[in-house]
Amino acid sequence: ATSGFDCSIKIWDIEKGMSICSQEIATKEYQCVSWNYDGSTLAAFSKDKFLRVLDPRSKAPAQEIIGHEGPKGGRCLWLGSKGKILTTGFSKSA
Repeated sequence: ATSGFDCSIKIWDIEKGMSICSQEIATKEYQCVSWNYDGSTLAAFSKDKFLRVLDPRSKAPAQEIIGHEGPKGGRCLWLGSKGKILTTGFSKSA
């Protein structure tokens, strides 16, 4: 999966070299995209300050919460098979 300045996340078929799925949910570009342990969902952090859990088979986010509200970018990472997401970011005063 890749993310770009067009505010979308694309999932690729590497054998064909083409995008097979695209999700355009965020209002600003994504800064971090991470697959979960079994490859069924993605966690994505965007510049609009939202952390989204995305099911690639659905157009709507499975979950969406406000993440770190600081001016700098946030990051997210699935914690192995535990089903938990680690995020890092800054506060408003950073």
